[in-house]
Amino acid sequence: MVILDTLTVYKSAKAAQALNEKGAWFLFLPPCSPNLNPIEMAFSKITAHLRAAAARTFKALANVLASICNLFDRTECWRYLKAAGYASD
Repeated sequence: MVILDTLTVYKSAKAAQALNEKGAWFLFLPPCSPNLNPIEMAFSKITAHLRAAAARTFKALANVLASICNLFDRTECWRYLKAAGYASD
């Protein structure tokens, strides 16, 4: 058994045939919702910040990346975890 996530490139007929010939098979993990993943919630804010900054040089990009830590406070991080069901009151 080969356990994979649902990335499209993993869904290869040739790979499935090769595994089948060896007596193995793919087991795909169920798709997850980005709405339930606190990392995805934070990452969407980071990517919006990077796009808005429109950094076009290495130095500008380094400055924008350095400012990312200031985007999140403890309360916001807690809300991400709570909304995803990882924390209680």
